[in-house]
Amino acid sequence: MRLSLFSVAGIEFAKRTVELKPDFKVLYPTELAVTDDMKALVVPGSIILEKPYSEDELLTSLSVHLGAGPQPYVRY
Repeated sequence: MRLSLFSVAGIEFAKRTVELKPDFKVLYPTELAVTDDMKALVVPGSIILEKPYSEDELLTSLSVHLGAGPQPYVRY
């Protein structure tokens, strides 16, 4: 689902989701310059990833924040 980071819908969606599922991790990709006021609006413990970002930056953020990483190749 694509929601604007700093729209009321995007902020409320993230907050409500974390209320219902406290272990849910939130990553906010944004094209905007991030200010302290914006940081105050996001879900605590979330990550804001400013565009443009490289594939490596995205993968590192996902790996560190979400516990995702390269999956081993399994041949069936």
